Amino acid sequence: MQPKFPNPAGLSKFAARVAGFALVLGFFAAPTAAYIVILKDGTQITTAEKYVRKGKEVILTMPNGVTTSYLASDIDFAKTDELNADGKLSNAKILNTGNVRELEEKHRPQEPKRQTFTDLLTSREKGLALPEPKRRQPMVGADGEEAVVVPLTGAGFTDLMALRRDPHKDGELVSLIVGCLNGQGNQVKVYRGSRENWPLVEITAASEASVFKATKDAAGCIVQVRQQLNTLEGFELLVVTDAAVRAAQFSLTEELANELLTGKLEAPSFFLRYVEF
Repeated sequence: MQPKFPNPAGLSKFAARVAGFALVLGFFAAPTAAYIVILKDGTQITTAEKYVRKGKEVILTMPNGVTTSYLASDIDFAKTDELNADGKLSNAKILNTGNVRELEEKHRPQEPKRQTFTDLLTSREKGLALPEPKRRQPMVGADGEEAVVVPLTGAGFTDLMALRRDPHKDGELVSLIVGCLNGQGNQVKVYRGSRENWPLVEITAASEASVFKATKDAAGCIVQVRQQLNTLEGFELLVVTDAAVRAAQFSLTEELANELLTGKLEAPSFFLRYVEF
């Protein structure tokens, strides 16, 4: 059963939904930080201890004890080592996503302040940043197929958690998706989606960091698969925890994927703009 999140005082309906998403990510987080790893795209990841390099990979141990891996080429080792040197993290503040850290200015060079997930949410509430996500009316079934009963979320999106798990009829497509995402270390299942040419891609995430990684891996996968099967229109992407709780869901197209892959949007901005509740 999907958990119900309280509506924090002072937040709009949209903000409450985003706050709910932050609470889901909070299931992964531990209350204290020991080490922060910085990626080259600026993302900061809290870990329980210093990274371990193994060839082309870097192993990170999350605060809850779960391990995950990144390519060494994605890690900014110089900034990571400088940030964690000489107790500079003693005044770090843990934000609600458990992922992005805001440090005391005296401990970092003077540079334009990066927007955190909290900053983006605040801007959204003031109407300064991002448009309200568009609700869409799902299409059901296809010619010659049994119609799919499409449950909707409170915001009017397809409820991917409640959608019936039917096998996908295109074995080639399923093989391409599974091979692509398994090759990145993801646990993935592919089902028939609620729309034609939109498979339901379900990825299990074992930690907060792996939720973001799974989304980015899926973005790379859709671009790769469309090079071989251009009839693919998009993924109905569902990221779930080991306990079968929804961490995030997206209607992921190649266009949206490129916003994430090219750095046009960083992970917090991408989630805030496109996550579906």
